[in-house]
Amino acid sequence: SHLVDCNTLINSTVPVLVVIAIVALACGVGLGLVGGKRSMGRALGAAPAVLLAAMIGLAVWAAADFHGFFAAFHGLLFPQGNWTFPFDSLLICMLPTGFWIGMAIMWVVVTVGLSVASIVIGRRLLRR
Repeated sequence: SHLVDCNTLINSTVPVLVVIAIVALACGVGLGLVGGKRSMGRALGAAPAVLLAAMIGLAVWAAADFHGFFAAFHGLLFPQGNWTFPFDSLLICMLPTGFWIGMAIMWVVVTVGLSVASIVIGRRLLRR
């Protein structure tokens, strides 16, 4: 039942993220048209800085107490509690803690990379 809940969550989240991306792009273009390149540059520098601060906080928490972070994350997204399994269950054996730590590292690396790229583009726009 947990995998069904995961599938439902992912399938309902993807369209929302697409809409958010479209709105963000439209707002960025609008900001550029109304406020100019410098306004867009400030936004492209500030927004990822806030995101990076949040990611750093979450990464520190996960590094210090991965199991606590994992439990809080799952408790928030799956309040019905069907995400706990015995340590020798098939799901835990297929997707052990090391897998999730690796995935978390990948998410952080991609987020940091894209944020840094946005900050660099924002700074270039500020110089023009």
